[in-house]
Amino acid sequence: ETMFKELHENSSSIKGSVTIGIPPLVLTVLFTEFLSNIIRLNPSIRFIIVEEGAYELRRKLLLHEIDFVVILQPTNLNPQIYVEDVLHSDQLTAFMCKKNPLAKVDFLTWKDLDHADLAIFGETFMIHHQLMKQFEHQGIKPNIILRSSLWDFLLESTRNTSAITILPSPIRNHIRWENIIEKQFDQPIHWRVVLAYPQKTHYNRIERYVRKSAMDYFVHQKKLKPINQEE
Repeated sequence: ETMFKELHENSSSIKGSVTIGIPPLVLTVLFTEFLSNIIRLNPSIRFIIVEEGAYELRRKLLLHEIDFVVILQPTNLNPQIYVEDVLHSDQLTAFMCKKNPLAKVDFLTWKDLDHADLAIFGETFMIHHQLMKQFEHQGIKPNIILRSSLWDFLLESTRNTSAITILPSPIRNHIRWENIIEKQFDQPIHWRVVLAYPQKTHYNRIERYVRKSAMDYFVHQKKLKPINQEE
């Protein structure tokens, strides 16, 4: 059965669609160039991009409404049913006004944030739950003055105030640095982005292409090729 599927795919023109779910933050920070290139290289394939928070994307994956999701670990997906390919590993860092007293330290400790004014992502973001778990573990009570789904709004809220925001460090490549400084934590929270999808006995050619292209681009730093030049 698998052989006949392979023969049919290879003997016909490569057309079809694939649905990829990506949180807006990850889309902006990591996937803009990748998606624009893979779409441009493959005009016969319809790439459907679903922008939602991690929890909604996970739900759609479980209901088979989506082919691939790009989310953060821990995903809480059953490893016997789903595959997770790590595409990018980094850490969460703090951004604040240069006049903030904590801007003078070399590395932040989590205790430094006890009763500090924080601007963080809302509950639909995995980062929110990672931070709340860390605060509880450290026994600290930060003063959360702002919650938002917009990373640029969180960042701007710190520019001339006492507020501190905690974002993935790759954000540094997308910001205007005037009056803002970035500080690392001595015990950072890791930010691991994975491509998750169901385990199957057979993946069609477009699915195989998406998996390989993502790994080639993010892990092996290879130039993307159109699907008719792969395999």
